[in-house]
Amino acid sequence: LYFYGFLMLLVLAAVRHIWFAYRLNYAFRLDEPRLEAELENWRMRIGVTQRPRYVFSHVVSSVCVYGLFRPVIVMPMHLLDRVPVEDAALMGAHEMAHIKRGDVALFLLCSVAKAVFWFNPFMHQICNRANLAAEQGADALVLARGVNRRQYAHCFVQGLRLAADARSGFAGDLVPSFTPFDKRSRRQRLDAILSGSRETGVLSLTSKIGLAAGAVAASGLAFAQAALAVAPPEPRLALTVAPVKGEITSEFGVKRTIMGEALPAHDGIDIRA
Repeated sequence: LYFYGFLMLLVLAAVRHIWFAYRLNYAFRLDEPRLEAELENWRMRIGVTQRPRYVFSHVVSSVCVYGLFRPVIVMPMHLLDRVPVEDAALMGAHEMAHIKRGDVALFLLCSVAKAVFWFNPFMHQICNRANLAAEQGADALVLARGVNRRQYAHCFVQGLRLAADARSGFAGDLVPSFTPFDKRSRRQRLDAILSGSRETGVLSLTSKIGLAAGAVAASGLAFAQAALAVAPPEPRLALTVAPVKGEITSEFGVKRTIMGEALPAHDGIDIRA
């Protein structure tokens, strides 16, 4: 049960990534010089060395980044019809922060963790908290580059309206997105943007011990379930000594022929007494 559950979730995640990458092949390259210049300016300010691709696609309802080794910043079609270039550039800056922080690898790791520990009801909550921390970290990185908090909050609300109107986000929680897909994360991110306070990434000693103990317990349970799936059956009861003394005339497991008829392997032992 554990293996088939893990395999099913892993295959589903792989299919989603392959299909998303396939759809990106038909995305439209960014052809707005002003927006491209703004995005390149943010790339230099945040310190991203590798230049990502900038494309427009129908498969997303919010600006997002995809790709571990060759990142692509994907923007929804008609984005510039709904928001000004400055706000679109800020959305792209948030994705630049994800690239700088390596959050794409974190999201991929969370997908694998949810497949490995699919039986753990708390794993989805743990991954959601990790994703929220990554989003807040990206927001803080952009704000640290001198962006006005109210301006960034207004841009965030604009992104929420755009995503709510489109409602065609194929990516879902597949990739880091500028606008989260659950109401609680939206409120926490907006509060953090306006107040400047967010959950710290430094864990206390107690938290570290609890996290390590939880990981060991979850790993042990996962391997225990896998072991139980292939555990051998209970051995059948057998005599420890021969019931009588005598010559063994027919061994166990030997095929026999009686009166010219082939019989299956002998499932006992015959003793002449």
